[in-house]
Amino acid sequence: MNYALYLDACKKFAAPSLPDERPAIAYWRLIDCDEADFEAFDPDLYPHADFTIAEIHPAQLEKMQFSVNRLSIVPQKSVFRDMGALRARLADTQCDITFNWDKRFSVDYYIKMLRFWLQCGVQHVSFYELKDFAKWQRLQSALREYNFHFYDRFHACLPGYESPYQKHLAGFGNLLGMGGWSRLTEDGMTRTKGPGAKAWENLSDEDQMTEKLLFGLADRDGMALDKIMPPVTTQGLALAIEQKMAIVRENRLIPTDEGLWDTVTLLARLQQV
Repeated sequence: MNYALYLDACKKFAAPSLPDERPAIAYWRLIDCDEADFEAFDPDLYPHADFTIAEIHPAQLEKMQFSVNRLSIVPQKSVFRDMGALRARLADTQCDITFNWDKRFSVDYYIKMLRFWLQCGVQHVSFYELKDFAKWQRLQSALREYNFHFYDRFHACLPGYESPYQKHLAGFGNLLGMGGWSRLTEDGMTRTKGPGAKAWENLSDEDQMTEKLLFGLADRDGMALDKIMPPVTTQGLALAIEQKMAIVRENRLIPTDEGLWDTVTLLARLQQV
């Protein structure tokens, strides 16, 4: 089984029954750990993965005693550190930052923070809860200076640094959650839920295809038409093109900027009959 392992080390959980294979990706969510819990965290106590990601705050970076392939940093507001030291620390590690958009702060403030992190060598940026398309366009313009592109409504990156975690879910749909979250799809919307009695969910064939479409069409490469019809319908394809949410190029369905801004709506259009 090709699966991802998600661990929230600060939540109580019953250890799931692990498959014999090692996970393709391990995602350690550590931002809620206090200082003692963070220093005590030992990835060697859990299955080793082919690719590891740690979600941390900037202050935790200085206390990390283990290495990962990729850092996902959630910066506290108004925190600007010594750029030279931070850039050196991030030199050999893939790194993304996550902004939980707060409408109390102006887009200029976020652009200031963004430029600081980009100059430190960050390769991927997430903007959660960003709902203002005009602000999104301003961010798009700022990021273009650094050769970044948005590959969906909330994520921008340098070419080749799309989220491997999302790519895994798009391809396989298997997520084993330890104290964290499992993925599922309801009524055409991608949601999350707590782990409940089963610590992981192997999505049905139908839900896996929905996940593949949601993530595949959140990338400027799009998807090959022969991979998506069905569940994409001929009528839905024509509607998405008519509404300028997607185009067809070289037998691939490519989302436009509007399609990237709202992949859930794009998918709903593509599946209309």
